[in-house]
Amino acid sequence: SQQNYCIGKNDECLIRTIGLMVPPISARLMRQQGGYMLAPERRDEVKLNGESLETPCRLQHGDNISIRKLKIVYRAIKAEND
Repeated sequence: SQQNYCIGKNDECLIRTIGLMVPPISARLMRQQGGYMLAPERRDEVKLNGESLETPCRLQHGDNISIRKLKIVYRAIKAEND
């Protein structure tokens, strides 16, 4: 299964954003060590829990991700085979 996902307006992005000034890729989600990291691609583009995200950060259950008008709530659910 896929381990990395991009967020943006590129066709390759699993999570799509819209708008004229939206960059092709705004952020990346990367599976690492049983969880996900969120890595912004541009400064001041991504907010995590209301704060501007400048460097990759491990996501926690209930985190609020904002990329322009796109709002995502991260939900961590333990897999049955973990």
